[in-house]
Amino acid sequence: MTERSGRGEEVQAAAKAAFNLGNSLEQAGKTEEARVAWRTAIEQGMASATPEGREAAAKAAFHLGISFRKAGKTEEARVAWRTAIEQGTASATPEGRVVAAKAAFNLGIRLDSAGKREEANAAWCTAIEQGMASATPEGREAAAKAALHLGISLDNL
Repeated sequence: MTERSGRGEEVQAAAKAAFNLGNSLEQAGKTEEARVAWRTAIEQGMASATPEGREAAAKAAFHLGISFRKAGKTEEARVAWRTAIEQGTASATPEGRVVAAKAAFNLGIRLDSAGKREEANAAWCTAIEQGMASATPEGREAAAKAALHLGISLDNL
């Protein structure tokens, strides 16, 4: 193993640990601490430059977006979901693509609610693309939901 690949694996492991910590903190009702852990997971996952690290970053960003949405922080949720889409896509792993699809779906819902129909439609197209690329039942389900919303949106033009 090279020094560089060893460092990437260490950072990847740190990203996964921070993601899991964020989930535990969220379950314990410590939302702010969870957000800090998820941000750390995003930074570490991106820095790892490994598929698994990027997947961990995508998962953390997705959960961060959900947390912000629950708190009524719509713009922060959108930013987090865009990061989840970017990192999930970049991971090229089936699970990363599922996360990207779910994040794109949620982003589309929020954009549509804000009257940004074209952006919402683009997000749903991304959800369809990533969900199908995952080749998993969960990914296909996210793609189907996005296709339904996209179809309704286009029907209402």
